[in-house]
Amino acid sequence: MRRGALLPAITLSDIYGPGHLFVSRAHPRFCDWLPSGGDVLDSLTGGQIAIMGDMPLLCSEGFNSGLALELLDLAGLKPAAHRFHFRAGEELSRLSEVASSLDCRLVFQHAYPSGPLDDRCWIDPRLLCDLNNKAKLAELVPPGSAPSRRAVESASYFNDGDHALPAVLKVVTDQSNGGGRGVAICRNASDLKSAASLFGKCERIVVEEILEIERNPCLNFAVMSDGKVSYLGFADQDVTRDGKYQGNWIDRGSSIPESAVNIAMEAAKRGSALGYRGIVGVDLAITPEGLVYVLDLNFRLNGCTSSILLADAVAERTGAGTMHFRTLRTPADAGTLASLLRPHVAGGRLVPLNFFDPAAAGYSNSPSSVQTLVLGSSRAEVLAIEADLIPRLKEGSFA
Repeated sequence: MRRGALLPAITLSDIYGPGHLFVSRAHPRFCDWLPSGGDVLDSLTGGQIAIMGDMPLLCSEGFNSGLALELLDLAGLKPAAHRFHFRAGEELSRLSEVASSLDCRLVFQHAYPSGPLDDRCWIDPRLLCDLNNKAKLAELVPPGSAPSRRAVESASYFNDGDHALPAVLKVVTDQSNGGGRGVAICRNASDLKSAASLFGKCERIVVEEILEIERNPCLNFAVMSDGKVSYLGFADQDVTRDGKYQGNWIDRGSSIPESAVNIAMEAAKRGSALGYRGIVGVDLAITPEGLVYVLDLNFRLNGCTSSILLADAVAERTGAGTMHFRTLRTPADAGTLASLLRPHVAGGRLVPLNFFDPAAAGYSNSPSSVQTLVLGSSRAEVLAIEADLIPRLKEGSFA
């Protein structure tokens, strides 16, 4: 039998206050540096569904199927009470319809191109672009807390035969970027050639030194409606050697230096002073020597935000000492995926933060997916659970 509800430490309605609609879908013509495909972008629109509180949410119909809601209920999660849904290809028309019907301000997860909704935006669209532009990072963090970096003309850089490698290259854009799609780690000439192809149409890129990283935490902050900044917690990022984001680890009892929190807090405060309100994610690098550098700023909800806000409730419910935030996908239909997950959810090994049913969303041949916390007493135990699950997910057969 399901026990009491899993409630976040703070909800988005607490942060933003009344009179706001959260728009989670990226604009289809302003998302060059986000995961590609309408089905994938739609599958990301439910990332905050369990931490909304009373704040209305516009998200895919894929999060509104009976399977999706039943699985969250089994876990003890309360999905956003006020949801507006869209099906494949209808995100802009549905946004226009909902915006016209509600007397509210619009909170965009991702920057939108300038248009007729500009005067309805809670955050100035130009500010949102500027704060998330990787070329501006050094302006928002304390002196000495950014890696050695410079913004250069892309064509000139790649046409120059003299490159100091290794280096990290990052796109300079007003569009949102995520999942490491706008980042290239170059250690050799082959990597540089791939980066030239990736950034071929970009005017400018950031060239940044590669650091030896011992820990790579993402710290989350809430800039409240009055501008006050609150620290919410952190999760260690799970990133591949080539810089691709795979999820986050939360180890109960783990801590990071107060100096690291203060450096990240300063970036959030500078954003607040410029007029930003909402969630801020600050990606840090902590070196073996204990030096702290800011790698990235995300003035929006982060992949780990829901996990951080629900971690205390999950730990109290399950006693789990370790949590791994993962996005799991399978070619199987949503019903088959739900049947695999159900016993793990009932047994306290998984907490699905959302569940995407592609058929309900209007994508008959797309992968089903779930964003979940995999729970255990240690990372080894968590990885053992995943080692059993993931091969079957890839096969799409769970018999």
